[in-house]
Amino acid sequence: MADTKTEWRVRLLRARAAIDAGSRETAAAAIAARLVTRAEFGRAAAVLLYSAIGAEVDVEAVAREARRRGKSVYRPASAGTAPAWLVDDTVAVHPTPVAELAFPVLMIVPGVGFDRRGGRLGRGQAYFDRAIAVVRAAGDVAVVGVAYEAQVAETLPQDPWDERVDLVVSERRVLVPQPSRRDDSRTREEVRDDA
Repeated sequence: MADTKTEWRVRLLRARAAIDAGSRETAAAAIAARLVTRAEFGRAAAVLLYSAIGAEVDVEAVAREARRRGKSVYRPASAGTAPAWLVDDTVAVHPTPVAELAFPVLMIVPGVGFDRRGGRLGRGQAYFDRAIAVVRAAGDVAVVGVAYEAQVAETLPQDPWDERVDLVVSERRVLVPQPSRRDDSRTREEVRDDA
């Protein structure tokens, strides 16, 4: 019998919690270095990202590099049902609706785990699934899941409403599901660095 989403969440959260702070910091730097060299990052006019909670991958280095390159940087405005984004590092109090974002967009999302097909396992509230769907419907977007290698599985359980990511970036590799996020048949492992 296949493991349930709940069982996978427990397993992957334990694996993430077992990574010490120094290793998480080193891994986050490696993830950022891989991500900012991607063509998807280079062509993005705007970068949507999150503020790390607990042991989630810290993406602040990606935000700094995006700002350095003149890209607009946004963070989720709330956990409500209609995703909107706040301009990063401003005193803006009015969220930017998705339709007003500058496209193309690079959307960086956290997860409890990811799989080789681009499947994402979140906390179970579907916030990022809804946000991904809304941003994809609005324009050209590349969705990148970032995770420690310990959070990457061969296959995770998925429901029809779960949104897959276009890339999975860990400290060791970049996985590119092929040919699309909805085709489960193939994955190209683009970068491998076991050193």
